[in-house]
Amino acid sequence: MFFGGYNGLTYFYPDEIQKNNFRAPIAFTGLLLFNKAISLNAPNELLKEDIGYTKKITFKYDQNIFSIQFALLSYIKSDKNRYAYKLEGINNQWIETSIPAASYTNLPSGSYKLLVKGANNDGVWSKPTSISIEIRPPFWKTWWAFCMYAIITAVILFFITRFFYLRELLIKDEELHQSKLNFFTNVSHEIRTHLTLIMAPVEKLLDGNQHNSAMNRHLTNVKNNTNRLMKLTSELMDFRKAETNNLKLHVAAHDLVTFIQEIGRSFEELSEKKKIHFSIIHDPAPIMVYFDPEQLEKVFFNLISNAFKFTPINGSISVEIKKLGDHIVVTVEDTGRGIAAEYLGRLFTNFFQVDDHSIQNTGYGIGLALSKHIVALHQGKISVSSRPAEGKQAGHTRFEVILKSGTKHFINTSFLKPPASISPKAATTSPQEMQDIEIPGMEVENPAKKHTVLIIEDHAELRQLIKESLIKQYRVLVAKNGLEGWENAIAEIPDLIISDVMMPGIDGFTLCNQLKSDERTSHIPVVLLTAKSSETDQISGLSGGADLYLTKPFSSKILQLHVRNLLSGREAMRQKFSKTFLLEPGQVVIESMEEQFLSRLIDIIERHMEDEQLGVELLAEEIGMSQSVLYKKLKALTNMSVNDFSKSIRLKRAAQLLAQKKYTVYEIGYMVGFSDRKYFSREFKKQFGKTPTEYISTATP
Repeated sequence: MFFGGYNGLTYFYPDEIQKNNFRAPIAFTGLLLFNKAISLNAPNELLKEDIGYTKKITFKYDQNIFSIQFALLSYIKSDKNRYAYKLEGINNQWIETSIPAASYTNLPSGSYKLLVKGANNDGVWSKPTSISIEIRPPFWKTWWAFCMYAIITAVILFFITRFFYLRELLIKDEELHQSKLNFFTNVSHEIRTHLTLIMAPVEKLLDGNQHNSAMNRHLTNVKNNTNRLMKLTSELMDFRKAETNNLKLHVAAHDLVTFIQEIGRSFEELSEKKKIHFSIIHDPAPIMVYFDPEQLEKVFFNLISNAFKFTPINGSISVEIKKLGDHIVVTVEDTGRGIAAEYLGRLFTNFFQVDDHSIQNTGYGIGLALSKHIVALHQGKISVSSRPAEGKQAGHTRFEVILKSGTKHFINTSFLKPPASISPKAATTSPQEMQDIEIPGMEVENPAKKHTVLIIEDHAELRQLIKESLIKQYRVLVAKNGLEGWENAIAEIPDLIISDVMMPGIDGFTLCNQLKSDERTSHIPVVLLTAKSSETDQISGLSGGADLYLTKPFSSKILQLHVRNLLSGREAMRQKFSKTFLLEPGQVVIESMEEQFLSRLIDIIERHMEDEQLGVELLAEEIGMSQSVLYKKLKALTNMSVNDFSKSIRLKRAAQLLAQKKYTVYEIGYMVGFSDRKYFSREFKKQFGKTPTEYISTATP
């Protein structure tokens, strides 16, 4: 073929042109990292030999921008060579390019394979060649890191599960603990009720046998031990206070020797009965120590009682009191069964009891725990050592209580009292105390029985006991429960109500609140009887309107005194209302519910002042009460009948009108509801000591 041109003739023979069918090899020629060439054995250790001989390149997680260069070994018209590459694991399609390099950025960690091939000037592709590439993950994404994560997660889940499991155990333990405390509280209530039934007859027997020394001695012992049992029930209440850190001390100076000797006398008969040698050894008395006798008595009584409980017949118990420098050491030792070593560490734990096949499990496991708490409040220490009995060898148990002398350890506390002189018989209430109490006016039965007392008590024997103690002086009504008591109260309007707290249906707190919030019964004094002696319970009762909160067991004479004083207070209130309301109506500051009631009644009378037919029926209808209830309430407040009260208000209004000197006596009589002038004058003179005419002449306008 011939072609003409400016420079002459050009020609070629097509048969002489041959196609380049040679499959030239392709080779990797270089590596760039962040556009910088990588040499052999560089600090980054990417290439340890020429890349053409390298089978695998390993990159760190932060070496994420790199390029791999390659070349096709075809030198015929090499500028027409073309290339194709693909990275298995990222893309499956070949990427064609005229640039002999493959660049990648931000590849995820993993293993890849780079395949490269080239085409010569005639488009003949070479066989692909490859190189392996590995991108290492960051250390927080390595397999061992994930193993660590799994272990940490498992540990966290374990502790979370353990936390909730232990929390449930603690909740159940607390619920069980509270159940025990509630059980003890309820039991103590029942015990206190029966103790009241014991104490009242004993007091009467003591009064009737004052000249019989033998009988009096036995009855005195019964009374002392009844008081002791009452104190032990109070220990249950103190245990609850100790659990909530509300147990407070009232300390003063006492002779510790005399104090412990008084406690020891309670065990003299028991020591004779069990033939136990019981002794109290002490340094020269007196040993004056500051402590709370009511609380510390529980400590020593509990220790000595336990010693007698576990000491066999013909054994020995000794109490020793020593003064060592600034400390007083009291030890209680016995030759009883002893306590195994493994139990000593838990002996002062709440509700802990030694597992001795029910031989020693006769308590509730709170005595020693409370004792430790009381001693700790005195800034003292209590410890125990013991050797169990083996064969014929008797055991030995020793409790040691260490108290501090002086008052320095009490300075930073809120319960320190000034030193006071008290009786050494702080631990026991003498029964002679109640024998010496005389109640004036209560020796002879009052035939009139001016006042009515309502007793609300679900315990039949205690209800009868209270009734017998009051029946000679008062008209007594009884009710078996709160609902029956409420019905009797609104029907009879008694002068005083005595109610138990723990009753079926309506309890004492609810009943008291109901009585005090009802206008018909708000004036009636309420005495609450209960075994709940805590400060919270007393606040609940008194805040509900109770006039007196009396804890069981109680003395019948003390109850009689309280009833007499409350009724005397109500009599004083009657005098107040009769003088204040009746003489100055409309000018009194209204405070209590009783005063509001009287003010409303006066307002009704004044609105019907001119109605001479105004009587009990109309007043009862207007005030919203039955005639009998209105009469009883007004009688209780003012000691006047309804008609007398109304008449007094009318006459007082007449006196006010007469003082103005604007109307005649006849007109004023009609204005205040008196149509008969003579009757008006006669009643006016009864109240003011003057006739209306005389009153006008002496009144200042």
